[in-house]
Amino acid sequence: MKKEEILAKSCEENPYGDEREQQIMLKSQNVGYWTLTIGTLILTCINLYFDLPIADLYILVAVGGVGMSAYRLIKCPTKSAVFFTIVFLIIFIKAVYEYYLFVM
Repeated sequence: MKKEEILAKSCEENPYGDEREQQIMLKSQNVGYWTLTIGTLILTCINLYFDLPIADLYILVAVGGVGMSAYRLIKCPTKSAVFFTIVFLIIFIKAVYEYYLFVM
């Protein structure tokens, strides 16, 4: 087989990339989530120290959580995916409500 044929066959068999690329993507997502979580905690502490609202930070985190868990729920419906989707939706609704109260 020629190099082009091997690459074409590999692309057909693995449309989402090889295992190494998938592992790198998963690990980078995990690092991104942890970075987002730690950054949000730091900003929350700063906002609480200066008596500023923190609902906007929770809205951002909750939206990311809803997106992540809803995607998992659609692709691989499990009890934990349902649980986390509901939890993040509740956090999101609560944060939007608190933000609305602060603005009004």
